[in-house]
Amino acid sequence: MPAQATIDAQIKERTPVWLALSELFLEGEASDLNHSELANILAASPYSLAELYIILRDEVSPVLRTNLSPFMPIPISRDWERFDQAWLIVELTKRLGRRPWFTRKPPKIILKQWEVLERAILKARSQIPSS
Repeated sequence: MPAQATIDAQIKERTPVWLALSELFLEGEASDLNHSELANILAASPYSLAELYIILRDEVSPVLRTNLSPFMPIPISRDWERFDQAWLIVELTKRLGRRPWFTRKPPKIILKQWEVLERAILKARSQIPSS
């Protein structure tokens, strides 16, 4: 498979995961998140929990962590409920295939949400019928 086709396939496969994980970085109360809905999206992905965490840590968090700072807001779509999807995909695509030279854990508030999501993903996957 040519390199561009591989990248395109990765983007297509990762986009729902990126969008779901980006929800963790939106302002608002953690209790406002629909963990069940996010977990269902993530559970349906081909990625293991460890791989999902790596995507969160190495791809999504470095791009969106500044949104948690009051000084550096990131572009959000007009409805103020989501990140601009086109911008987000472009920024995250830049990180594909690159090994981070420095690995930094996501912020604590995100890690707490990840713990809740992990349990919800496991629960959602246990309810998916095997083929």
